[in-house]
Amino acid sequence: MENVMARNEFQNTAGFPTASSASPYGGVVAGPLQAMMAMRTGDPMEVLPNEAREKFRELEQKRGDAGILVRAIVEDQQQLRIDIQRHQNRIKELQTPRGTGGFDLGDDAPQVISERRTLEEKLAEQRRLTALNEARSTVYQRIGELVRNVEQAVAARPAGCIGQMVKIDLRAFKGSILDAIEARRQRCRELKADLHRVRSAPWPSDFVKQKMREQINRVAESGRPLVEQAVEHNEQVSFPSQSHQVRIFNSDPAAIGYVELPNTLEVVFWLHRDELIASMERAVDEIADDQSALTEEQRRDAEAEIHVDLLAVEREECALVEIAQSQGLPADYRVDCDVRAILGFEWVPAPARVPREDDGQFGVVRRVGP
Repeated sequence: MENVMARNEFQNTAGFPTASSASPYGGVVAGPLQAMMAMRTGDPMEVLPNEAREKFRELEQKRGDAGILVRAIVEDQQQLRIDIQRHQNRIKELQTPRGTGGFDLGDDAPQVISERRTLEEKLAEQRRLTALNEARSTVYQRIGELVRNVEQAVAARPAGCIGQMVKIDLRAFKGSILDAIEARRQRCRELKADLHRVRSAPWPSDFVKQKMREQINRVAESGRPLVEQAVEHNEQVSFPSQSHQVRIFNSDPAAIGYVELPNTLEVVFWLHRDELIASMERAVDEIADDQSALTEEQRRDAEAEIHVDLLAVEREECALVEIAQSQGLPADYRVDCDVRAILGFEWVPAPARVPREDDGQFGVVRRVGP
C-alpha cells in the first residue's frame, strides 16, 4: 500500500490532477495538460533543511484547510439559492389569481407573511455566507500565494546551493508583540522607499554625455557616404538607405510592399556630428543633477546594502509572527515577504560530494575467488 501511495504521489508531481492542484471550488484543475507534462522526479523541497521544510508543509496544510472551508460555503450557498427560489415561487403562487392556477391571497394573508418571513431569513443568511465566503477566499488566496512563492524561490535558487537555517536574535521591543510586528513592517516600507530612491536617482552628466557621444558616433558612421566605388571604379557615390514598408491601395485585396529610401537622418548626423554633440551636451547640462546622481557601482552597492537590511528586518518580523501565532494572536505573514525570512533559512553552497571508491568503474567486471 505504501508503494502504491508513493507511486501516486510521484504521478501527482508530474502534473496529474489532485485536490491540492484544483481550485477551492473543486471544478477547475490548475495543472498542465497531459500532452504538455514535464516529468519530474524527487521532492524539490529536499534542498531545504528539515525545519524549513516542515514550515512549508504547514503552509500547504493551511492552504488545504482553507480550501475545504471555501468549498463547504459554496455548497451551502448553492442549497440556499435553491431554497430562496423555492420560497419566491411559493409567494408568487399564493398571490396568483385563482383563474390562472394560484390562490389569490393578499400581502396580509398568514401564508404569504410566513413565506416572506422565511424568505427574508434566507436572504439574510445568504448575505452572511457571501461575506464569509469572501473572507475565507481571501485567506485561501493569500496562503496559496505564499506556497507558490516558496515553490518559485526554491526553483530559482542559486546554482549549487542548499538551504541552511538561520538563528534569529530578536531585539527587545516595547508594547505588544503585534505593535512590534507593525514596527518592523513600517521599517520595511522605509527601506523599500530607500530602494526606490536609489533606483530613481539620476545618472552623472559625464556618464550620460559619454553614452550620448557613442550613440551619435555610431549613427554618424552608419550615415557616412561610400566614396570608395567612385575613387576606385569611377562610379557614383553611394549613400546609406533604409527599407520602409508601404501600403498599396490600388490592389484588391490590400497589399503591402517595401521600398529603399535614402537615410537622410544618418547623413545629417555624419555631416553635423560635432555641432550635434555640442548641442546635446548643453541640453544635458541644463537638466543634470550631479549632486543626487549615482554611478552604476554606487547603485549596485546601495541596493545590496538595502537588501541586506531589508532581509534582516523581515526575519525579525516573521519570527515575531510565528510567536504571535503560537499565542493565538491574529498575525499572518505578508505575501510579499522574502521566502527566506518566512521559512527562516539562507542559501549556502552545497558541500562537496565525497568521491566513492568505485567512481568511474561502472561496467567493470571483477572476478572474485580463485
